[in-house]
Amino acid sequence: MNLIEFKSILAAFADNPSDVQFERNNFLASIRGEDIIGKVKDKDDSLLIEENGIQQPVRDWVAYRLADMQTLAKRIIENLPSEHGFVDPTGYIMLDETTDEEKEVTSITSNLFKSLEDPLVGTTKIIYLTSDAGEGKTTIINHLALEQAKKYTQSKSKWLLIPIPLSGRPFLRFDDIVVASLVNRLRFRSFYYESFIELIKHRFIIPAFDGFEEMFMVGSTSEALSATGNMVSNLRSAGTLLFATRKAFFENKGFSGQAKLFDSINSGSIVFSKVTISRWNRDKFIEYASKKNIDDPENVYNLSLSKLKNPEHPILTRPILVNRLITVLLESSDKKQFIDKLSSSTNYFPSFVHSIIEREATTKWIDTSGEPYQPLISVDEHYNLLALIAEEMWLNSVDEISESLLEFIIDLFNEDKKLLPKIGDQIKERIKQHALIIFSQFENKLYRFDHEEFKNFFIGISLYNKTTTNDYQAFISILKRGKIPELAFEVLTSKLSRNSDSITRLLANLNDFALKESIVSFIKENLASLGIRLINNIVLSEKVTFSEYFFPHSSLEDKSINNILFSKCYFQETSLLNTNIKNCLFENCTFEQINVDKSKLKIDSVMFNANQIYCIYDLTEEFSIYAPNQIIRYLASCGIQIDEFKASDGIEEHYDENIQLIEKVLRKFMRSTQLNENIIKLKLGGKYDYFNKEILPDLLKYGLFKEVEYIGSGSQRRFKLGVKFNEIDQLLKRCCNNYNDFINYFKSKSGN
Repeated sequence: MNLIEFKSILAAFADNPSDVQFERNNFLASIRGEDIIGKVKDKDDSLLIEENGIQQPVRDWVAYRLADMQTLAKRIIENLPSEHGFVDPTGYIMLDETTDEEKEVTSITSNLFKSLEDPLVGTTKIIYLTSDAGEGKTTIINHLALEQAKKYTQSKSKWLLIPIPLSGRPFLRFDDIVVASLVNRLRFRSFYYESFIELIKHRFIIPAFDGFEEMFMVGSTSEALSATGNMVSNLRSAGTLLFATRKAFFENKGFSGQAKLFDSINSGSIVFSKVTISRWNRDKFIEYASKKNIDDPENVYNLSLSKLKNPEHPILTRPILVNRLITVLLESSDKKQFIDKLSSSTNYFPSFVHSIIEREATTKWIDTSGEPYQPLISVDEHYNLLALIAEEMWLNSVDEISESLLEFIIDLFNEDKKLLPKIGDQIKERIKQHALIIFSQFENKLYRFDHEEFKNFFIGISLYNKTTTNDYQAFISILKRGKIPELAFEVLTSKLSRNSDSITRLLANLNDFALKESIVSFIKENLASLGIRLINNIVLSEKVTFSEYFFPHSSLEDKSINNILFSKCYFQETSLLNTNIKNCLFENCTFEQINVDKSKLKIDSVMFNANQIYCIYDLTEEFSIYAPNQIIRYLASCGIQIDEFKASDGIEEHYDENIQLIEKVLRKFMRSTQLNENIIKLKLGGKYDYFNKEILPDLLKYGLFKEVEYIGSGSQRRFKLGVKFNEIDQLLKRCCNNYNDFINYFKSKSGN
């Protein structure tokens, strides 16, 4: 750390940065209401800080005097939940920017820690920790943070991992979320947001942002992306960030969505990598059950497997479900009886939840005030009560509710069901001990679902209840609040699928609602998400029309749809992987991008008429098609009937190789904002010499690429983009796969 960097850190911690005074090597700053007077000394090219006659290396002084890191480490240990029974999962890592191949590893935590521990000189490192919901991202972050805090208090480490949960806080600014997490969750008040950034830059802390989906998903708001980009830009090619998300941002194939984040970063060297958590296997299940002190864990696994039939069944492999299963079994006198109620069907989650609720209703929620003993409420009423709680959380955009609000919901439920006061009072007490409801670890008198997936499940139940009572005003109120979780829609469609009349009636209502919405909104997107699920894998006797829907990312992927008219609909980037489309017409629709693997697409009597398609991306050959006539020919080659296509045109495809090579290099920039020459060589293989001789000189001459200083051993060239990624994306679409048109635009712009 040099003197300029020290001054920047001091100003970031100061109560008023403008009041920090430096005179020669002496400084005065007011920090948390205390005037600090010190002197900066240079000894053997290292800075020392002298305060009250005591000298310390500058990093030690910043950590102890300014950042109060020892206290922060203690707060992490005191306030983060310690997972009794932690199991280190296996998984895959993609840490080397030179390759897109994932390496299988037996320990996610050790490999993730190693990546966090090793900085990249002159580069900001961003690591995505990915998995589906309920597969351990939060648990791993908390585990690593606790272990690192313990090492810090023992002087075995110089940095801390800071978990920052972001889900359920849509109305807070990003900097407010960070500070609120430190203050409210960790009871630590020594940082401003500016000091937080400085500590990341100099590797005193590494933040782990948990639940960052809304900032890293395609279609996310410009405000969210700007906040992310500004944070990364402020790090100035230093520090490490960890993001827990369901999918790494660079895995999206469309340039448009990625350009938003890329351009918001503005400048600097950033490298993106990925760590993917695998689901548990037999050994992990038994290890967890043993650590939870369950009797004969191998027998429990074998009993469960004999019922579920499949060793890869989610109840045996998803940590959230294994945790609930083991917890319930620990409380059960007859483990086999509960296991026998599990379902091996693909619709496992509702069956699993039903087993838990049935047990609650019949063995725990019992009215013992008179004889014979009776259940306080029925199984169906359990569903309705939990749905009311989930709905209240959703409408208020929170994951936790106060005890008083929880009791108010119970009062409304009791009044609606006309329950006796003595029954209502018992329900108020039992709900706080429900198998799916837990007490908040960080706030007094707050309650939440044991996992967000259980909350999402009961949001789906709430939506279903609205459809059965035809309360569509309340139904739309739920859709209006935000993007409905996938599980909620899965629950809704699963329950509706038992009655084809319900689906037909709801589809008609959805179309009316979509037409009434004049602008893009959560309602339009949610209606489309629900609609596409309702028609998936069902045979409709009459053609159903979807008009003016707004379909979110990947809506058509892994779908089987039949007898549908899509009219004036808008599709965000969507893949046709494992898609089966039959007897469908797409008319006057807009597609941002369609990703196609012809070997995994089934088309039968599908017609495209007067659609606007900005891009086709061939997943096998890894190239994009922008020219309208080439898009038409490509779709025709997939078996799609297109009015604009004439048989005389043929379906032979010719694509500009120069544009294909440029696109392949651009995709490498999604992993690293600056590329060494050897990475481009590896990506292009035998085509590199041609690219280096015929294309790269143009890209450099006309400002698309810029050469930057290479930092590392040996000697090679290093490049970054010289123009906004969004500008390149828009031009690729306009030039219609023509290299001459593409390069001439930048030639005229540069004036060369």
